[in-house]
Amino acid sequence: MTLRREGKKLVGECTSKWQGGVRSQTTFGEGVPLLMDEPREFLGSGEGPTPMEVMLASISGCAVATFAYIAEKKGVKLEGLNAIARGEAIRTGEDGWRIKDVDMVMDVKAAPDVPSEQVEECFDQYQRLCPIKTSIEAGIPVRVSLNLREEKR
Repeated sequence: MTLRREGKKLVGECTSKWQGGVRSQTTFGEGVPLLMDEPREFLGSGEGPTPMEVMLASISGCAVATFAYIAEKKGVKLEGLNAIARGEAIRTGEDGWRIKDVDMVMDVKAAPDVPSEQVEECFDQYQRLCPIKTSIEAGIPVRVSLNLREEKR
């Protein structure tokens, strides 16, 4: 993985390469590559999750990781934990789409001796600390530059 500390920052990096059609393969250092695609309706072959699904997976995956981390630190024993994220995209123009909102349900099963108040405290802390959730809510600036590579003839 390429997530690393640089001073007081965590820095991550990935590379996505076109695989033909609308498919891309994303690599994360030496980690397992991720193939993303679109359904046939959007000129894909449906061979992998869509970028929107990967974004939803980031939200729900971070929720599970953050909640589990907080519960472990507080000594709250969990027997089950999952998060189901559902996003809705709206049209922004002739072919454009934007994810309008995301709804998520976290299913938590604590050990029988854990008071519900402790689980609720973990949930409140998750709401404040989950880096993916709080970053998206704050509106992450995305700066993109173009490196046009032209062959000289």
